[in-house]
Amino acid sequence: MANSSRTEEAVSSYSRALELKPTFTRARYNLGVGCLNIGCFREAAEHFLSGLSTHGGAETKISTVMWDTLRRALICMDRPDLLTAAAERRVEAFRDDFEF
Repeated sequence: MANSSRTEEAVSSYSRALELKPTFTRARYNLGVGCLNIGCFREAAEHFLSGLSTHGGAETKISTVMWDTLRRALICMDRPDLLTAAAERRVEAFRDDFEF
């Protein structure tokens, strides 16, 4: 099985997991990574932001990794204007540009 079809299969599985448990942050992160890997940068960013917004600002290992990966998605989207908000971990700063 090719890497892209494995990634698409993973995206489908994580999407299903989120249908069953929408607050499953690890699945939300993994879905974002899958989207990032297939070039769906905006969708990836929205998954990361959704996961971060459900954390309620809690600092955890997954939130740190999610912020870092969100910055990668923003760079891929050529959105340097949002990198400061990501570095400052201000989820609400993204509400005007993304749906989450």
